[in-house]
Amino acid sequence: MKRNFVKVLSIVLALMMVITCAPLSSFAANATITGSSSADYEIDNPSFVTLSDTHVYTEELVGKGGEGTDYYNDVVKYNKLLGETFPILNATLEAIEQRVQNGGLRYVFLTGDLTANGEEKNHEMLGNLLRSFQTKMRTIDPKFHIYVIPGNHDINKCDGAYYDENGKQVTAASCATIEQANEILTSAAEFAYFYRDLGYGEADVDYFKESSLNNAPAATDDKTFYDFEDSSGALSYAVSLEDS
Repeated sequence: MKRNFVKVLSIVLALMMVITCAPLSSFAANATITGSSSADYEIDNPSFVTLSDTHVYTEELVGKGGEGTDYYNDVVKYNKLLGETFPILNATLEAIEQRVQNGGLRYVFLTGDLTANGEEKNHEMLGNLLRSFQTKMRTIDPKFHIYVIPGNHDINKCDGAYYDENGKQVTAASCATIEQANEILTSAAEFAYFYRDLGYGEADVDYFKESSLNNAPAATDDKTFYDFEDSSGALSYAVSLEDS
């Protein structure tokens, strides 16, 4: 029953995410505007969609735990859909694929807050998923492209966390060693690597210094967490899009 509910919910949310992008896309697609004070849009094939605040969280980090555990108090008690975020995103990508097959849709923009709190594992899995999807869509449209930028939840977040097998939450800030903390955190350099070929390494203009993309950890020995340009807006860039 729960599995069917999650599947139905994933489809509904996916459709909502794609549909809500449509009015914005109409400016880049075939649109008819009528009236002086209101606009009616007739959208045939929008050329792009925008996804934001996906906050993905892999089931590998969710853990378990009954009543009284961190997992229960943080997730179960408040009906958080941490473990369902990737299935919801997959359903969204299926809806996007249908649009690509119908012709017209060429670009997907993910505009930040990609992960729950910048967990390295979540970024790694999402980057791999998006690159795989991009490769698949290019068999339909060779010019199809996904572009990604981070939000304030994606880089050097000290509250990045996972839940262990006993349902205890382990945050980067609570780790006993700096090495353990950096296994959870995602630095600027790691972010750009995880999303290579998804905007990074192919932009016309970068709005960040190359020196920012070094191998420095996200946290130092004194447990000071780097605030990489406030994270939100960090690693911004500009690209030229082809019209046809």
